[in-house]
Amino acid sequence: MEAVRRRKAGESAEAIALDLGVGANAVYQWAKQARVQGIESLKFKPRSGRKVKLAKDHWDALAQMVLAGPRECGFTTELWTLPLISELIQKEFGVEYHPDHLSRFMRRLGFSRQKPTVRARERDEEAVQKFVREEFPRIEKKRGVAAQR
Repeated sequence: MEAVRRRKAGESAEAIALDLGVGANAVYQWAKQARVQGIESLKFKPRSGRKVKLAKDHWDALAQMVLAGPRECGFTTELWTLPLISELIQKEFGVEYHPDHLSRFMRRLGFSRQKPTVRARERDEEAVQKFVREEFPRIEKKRGVAAQR
């Protein structure tokens, strides 16, 4: 509304845009919208979207269940998947969510998609630490000398 008022007062769209931190095209669009639909059309209108099916306390409870792990929630696996979380929501709260839509909600709860690190069963952790501590620095030092030549 301020942009439209200033534009009507004769100020340039570029100057207004610079002051408001927007592009000049936005100023032109607002002015046109105000001219065609009226100044009231520029007022903020909350978007009506689909209502969230679970209440806030249910989401908090779900987050705690996810942190506890799938086994603690009665599943036979160690890893959460979106279909598994969907099943948990259905079982615990009686609400259906399609797994494809759950990733957005899980991000809001602070969870991110992760893939477990695969390690050989035969892995010798002491040998790995020794390599990182002793061998790797020696190799890096040699590589650094060769790179300087």
